[in-house]
Amino acid sequence: MQHLSGEVFREILQTAPRQLAEIDAELLFIKEQYLFHYREGTKEHYKLLSSVSLRTAFSHEPIDTDWMPPGVIRWGTNSQGNWVVKFISPAQYNLQFDDSKPITIPLTALVFVGHNTQYWVFATDLATFNPESKAYHTPLPNIHPNGLICWGENTPPVASTQTIDIAWQSFITTPFNADLSSQKSRKFPQDVREYLKSLALRKRRIYPVKDLVEVRYSPSIDSLVQHLLLIANPT
Repeated sequence: MQHLSGEVFREILQTAPRQLAEIDAELLFIKEQYLFHYREGTKEHYKLLSSVSLRTAFSHEPIDTDWMPPGVIRWGTNSQGNWVVKFISPAQYNLQFDDSKPITIPLTALVFVGHNTQYWVFATDLATFNPESKAYHTPLPNIHPNGLICWGENTPPVASTQTIDIAWQSFITTPFNADLSSQKSRKFPQDVREYLKSLALRKRRIYPVKDLVEVRYSPSIDSLVQHLLLIANPT
């Protein structure tokens, strides 16, 4: 990057909009509009721009997410950084609770949302992704009622399409404790771990969706994700 000269700094310190000499152009923020001031030859021009026109002007900048990992269904960015949504199909996992021996348990399909270093996870009763499907609390401990994962002493990576799988594996392979284990199961409302242990003992391969506890504050996965992004990116 080229260093700015003293002449440029002196021009910057003048009251805007200034007469341009060393500076080629400047963008001034005026309430909800933007004033583009630029020099063309010996003439200076002023043009009011909207946020839409500015976005269009910068849309020619190349953006490449690289190869998207399986299951990533949505990606975006806002003033707080990148966010990623990953759909995880129903599967079986080897989970460890505290210092006990790992057990094999099934889980329903899950929706894993990452924004910066915050991650949320919710369950769904459908095996394939549908944004209009109901959202349920994930039947696992160490997850807050709003779906926010409690990482304990671990530090998850900043969310991106390249790190979303790393974050998921870090969460699902870390030993779980008793924290936040209630209200995650209809059959065992006090401690979902007891239900998971019973599923492992019976060697169940599918988690019964009728045991899931519905998220009452959001009617669908779509509205839930929109709600999370609104909280993470306040106006």
